[in-house]
Amino acid sequence: MPETTDHTLSSNVPPVPPVGRSPRDVLDAKAAALAQQTKGVLVGDLRTSRNDDATMIRFGAKVPALDEGRRGILTAIHPNDRDYPVWIHAACFPRSLNVPPYAILTPEQEKEEFVAHDAEQLGRLVDTVLNSDDVAPSLRKLTARATEILKQQQGAPEGNGT
Repeated sequence: MPETTDHTLSSNVPPVPPVGRSPRDVLDAKAAALAQQTKGVLVGDLRTSRNDDATMIRFGAKVPALDEGRRGILTAIHPNDRDYPVWIHAACFPRSLNVPPYAILTPEQEKEEFVAHDAEQLGRLVDTVLNSDDVAPSLRKLTARATEILKQQQGAPEGNGT
């Protein structure tokens, strides 16, 4: 797993230490960090759903200034009866682990790089996704585009005087 470094969004999204223990707490901290780093141009968006066995948290990003909806970044899935392990589904991770989150894992599956067994591991996995070649460039482009649109809106005259 590649190490993350402390960069600005112009190069990579920096790691944010997990604030709490639960997966939701960790993802909330990451969502807040996106908004803080981009001065609110880009905001993290979490959506949670449950079935009988598992909780699914979808982590995405959206730009309030643009009417384009939300961009999905990753999905975190954990059993309803416990917070960990958490399976991370993201474009930068292989899709070889196709087991439900409540299943008993084999030792090989336990070692998969996209399964977190605690808040620290989950924080590192989310940082890996945010800094991946699949996500970081699109977040930078989205932020730059939104910033440009906001500048144009702020510079546009409010009326033409007629």
